[in-house]
Amino acid sequence: MQASAEGKQSENANANPNNEIKKAIDAAFEKKRALILRINRLKGRLEYKKSEEEALAKLVGLNDAYKNIGKLRHMKEALEFKISTEARTLDDEKALLKRLEGVEAQLNKAIAANRLKKKAELVHKDVEELEKGMEEANKEIDAINKQIAELKSKLAVTRHKPEQRRRRVQAPPVEISLQDIAVIKTKKNKNGNAENATGTESTNENASTESGASAKI
Repeated sequence: MQASAEGKQSENANANPNNEIKKAIDAAFEKKRALILRINRLKGRLEYKKSEEEALAKLVGLNDAYKNIGKLRHMKEALEFKISTEARTLDDEKALLKRLEGVEAQLNKAIAANRLKKKAELVHKDVEELEKGMEEANKEIDAINKQIAELKSKLAVTRHKPEQRRRRVQAPPVEISLQDIAVIKTKKNKNGNAENATGTESTNENASTESGASAKI
């Protein structure tokens, strides 16, 4: 009997809607904590990327040689073609080779500046993605906060319901009709008459025994 009673109590506890609401609240808080940790990580990376972006932007601003890449490549190809196809004196060829070396040096600087510019663009894209990730995480936290507030309000309502039920559950008033009263009175009268009859019989018996005893004397 005790085991069955304990089993019923455990079933009632499991069936209690408050337990489900509390579980949902705990799960929401756990998800919120995970999002906060994620935002903190994103914030650290964002600060690093922003500082890197600023440094690269300064370097790109100081070195705009990447704008001449197309022009310098065309000049290099033209000089190489001219050296390889035209016959000229040794001094002229040395001058062309020296000019080609200068163009190649400028082209290498332009290529390096272009790589720096592309890196700055990639870092800027990383910054945008990190900012977007933080924005989405903050929106999720706002939604979770709203969900937690709704669950807490439901929990407050379910806590008040048992008290209201206990107040409502009362013994119903007993209604007695006139017919019931008449039946009760009839039963009482019958019981009274029966008692009177038994009393009379016992009185007669006592009287007869007393008269018999006096006759013997």
